[in-house]
Amino acid sequence: MGTANSIRNLATAPPVIGFAVRHLITSGAGLVMNNNTIQNIQELSSSASTGYYGILLISTVGGTSQLNITNNTIKNLEVAAATGAPTLVNFGIAIQNMGGTNNVITGNNIRII
Repeated sequence: MGTANSIRNLATAPPVIGFAVRHLITSGAGLVMNNNTIQNIQELSSSASTGYYGILLISTVGGTSQLNITNNTIKNLEVAAATGAPTLVNFGIAIQNMGGTNNVITGNNIRII
């Protein structure tokens, strides 16, 4: 959607962990995620523990199959969280617990507020 802040979380007090796309891999299967646009998301929680992921790829089994994450656009993700704490509050693409060696992660355009 092209309208600014077209997806909004209005909760301002509790810590929030949000995801535009979250893929939880529980087997050895790989993933292809190409040519997607994630944009115009506003997270209003001011808690220092708040974080927002454009794309989160996570494995509970230490997945080793290939990831192919190319030519995605992630832009205009806004998080109101306090920045005084040493906490990251905005992530374009995060990959956790993946052990593959032939991953292709290229050509992604990430612009975060």
